[in-house]
Amino acid sequence: MLFRASKQIMDLEAPQHFCQESVEKLAPWVWSMQSVVMVWYVTAGYESAEAAEMRARMGKWDSEWSLRHMIQVLQRTILNATIDINSGP
Repeated sequence: MLFRASKQIMDLEAPQHFCQESVEKLAPWVWSMQSVVMVWYVTAGYESAEAAEMRARMGKWDSEWSLRHMIQVLQRTILNATIDINSGP
């Protein structure tokens, strides 16, 4: 599961990482970031308002424990925390 998520979601085998050496350098960083995202989701993100909102819109094939869902919740949480509704246009 970790390797599939690395390839599909984190784009580990993108064209700019075509040689074995560059993948070997990038892979530990990608897996570290996956771990950070998962730990954040389990400790803080799961109970957030953004996670509840996204769970309500999930289809029957979606999983709240997928890396894609966790990253989407993290992105939405960061945007909501940094964008002020009362800021000017």
